[in-house]
Amino acid sequence: MALIEAARGALQEMWVPAEWAILLAQIAKTTQDALLDGGDTVVSVDAVSEYIRAKIVESAAEGDGETPRLDDVLSEANRNIESWREEPASSQKGILIREQSRRAGGWYGARSVEEIINRVKKRAGALLKIFNTAYANGVQPRFFSVDLARSGAAHGGRRQRGLNGTVTLVNADEAPRALAVTVPAGLPYTYALTRLTVQNRRALSTLLWSDVLMPYGGVLIWSDTDGDWLKDPGQGGFRKLTRTLAACSAPHHASGNTAHDAVWDELRHAPDDLLVVSAGGQWNQSYHKDYTALQARRCCTRCRNVSWNYQEVRLSSSAGGRMVLHQACLGVH
Repeated sequence: MALIEAARGALQEMWVPAEWAILLAQIAKTTQDALLDGGDTVVSVDAVSEYIRAKIVESAAEGDGETPRLDDVLSEANRNIESWREEPASSQKGILIREQSRRAGGWYGARSVEEIINRVKKRAGALLKIFNTAYANGVQPRFFSVDLARSGAAHGGRRQRGLNGTVTLVNADEAPRALAVTVPAGLPYTYALTRLTVQNRRALSTLLWSDVLMPYGGVLIWSDTDGDWLKDPGQGGFRKLTRTLAACSAPHHASGNTAHDAVWDELRHAPDDLLVVSAGGQWNQSYHKDYTALQARRCCTRCRNVSWNYQEVRLSSSAGGRMVLHQACLGVH
């Protein structure tokens, strides 16, 4: 939110996951009565994820159809979320939400319906604040979907959305009808949606172009993507881009999490002078071995295992078209 306000007047669009739009629409239709309905429902987060994927693809295949106005949906969502509370007379004993590799009960430590509702309000409320801040500063939200780009409804191969010559989407398609996707009402489904909006597999990767005429030789922002989309048959032409990269961000803060190995495997085909910047990360996260092996060709905004300080990391283009790194890590690691 602070970034949106700081960029007021310069920032025109805000690209966010289609799942944010679906959660926003869910809040807009979920009154207090609808929230507490269906308390005995068993909801699988994975099943809801697959349901949403299918619905996004279906809505895209339908083409131009009726889609709710975003400002109307936002207005209703703001009104509804303030009314959510646990009713003392409710007979609801609990909800059950299943997630992969989680065998504990669906409450995740919550001791009451009121507590689980408060958790949902906190997550959904944070999303609403982002949308409200965007509208207050004249920023237009646009929705992307990684699932849509990977589906048969995509145009085939690696497409580019955004602003050619400046910045384009690498692993997603625009999902303009995301607000038209609906899921059943009730607390279990609403909670499941709040889980989907923060998954790394839905993280957006973007390409900053170095030349307004072609996408090669630019900078790739991987963000938190797991890179699973790199395995798709339609991504065969992506290797040509990888072989020309001048710089990129380190996937998932350069963490040693093996879930992001697909990205590091792809970067083995990048030029030998590729520069990599790691931004943020948790203090207890280890570094990926491929990142530490870069030595002088890498730099952190915070070297989390040796320093609590942050630094601004600057790169600039050199005469030969490659990039120059102007900082070094704050400590040895």
